[in-house]
Amino acid sequence: GTLGASVASLYEDGDGGLWVGAGTGLWRWAPGAPARYLATPIQTHQSLTQGDRGRGVLVAVDALRQVAGTEVVDYPLRGVPSPLTALSVLRDRNGGLWIGTAAHGLVHSYEGKTSLFSREDGLSSDEVLALFEDREGTIWVGTSEGIDRFREWPVTPLSVKQGLSNSNATSVLAARDGSIWIGTADGLNRWRDGRTTIYRRR
Repeated sequence: GTLGASVASLYEDGDGGLWVGAGTGLWRWAPGAPARYLATPIQTHQSLTQGDRGRGVLVAVDALRQVAGTEVVDYPLRGVPSPLTALSVLRDRNGGLWIGTAAHGLVHSYEGKTSLFSREDGLSSDEVLALFEDREGTIWVGTSEGIDRFREWPVTPLSVKQGLSNSNATSVLAARDGSIWIGTADGLNRWRDGRTTIYRRR
């Protein structure tokens, strides 16, 4: 009866320990008696995944939490709503972290950069219920209103959301130093290494 009436999520860590997300909280069931790390009930089916650098475990329980030694602490994510309303979590083969939320869409975190995808960005719904990575590395996102697919794009879009001064791009030039110069209806833009610099005067 320790785990309660329901067990929603299971995860095996690199040391062979079994993590159990149950109605009575988060447990690690290694050889021996189960030890409870969190008393908050865990009721979603995909709430546990691998921690950073393959160690420990992350748990989606409204916020995103991580087990650090014997403690459970908040997982650092910049630029996301609070509370996050995290329901599901997935670590992909490249080490990227995908977080499905109940009200804010999908969060992707990789190498310190966090992106948020919502209905406004084309996601079928802001309520994400399931995450899956197929053998080709495509991420499938099940929502309350459909299913969405995320995969590597052969073309990277650059728009106002990524820092461009204006969406009306009238000319483009690639420079020898690897930067891209973009003439727009509102200034000259220089894009390099994911950063945009805007020039409106000589």
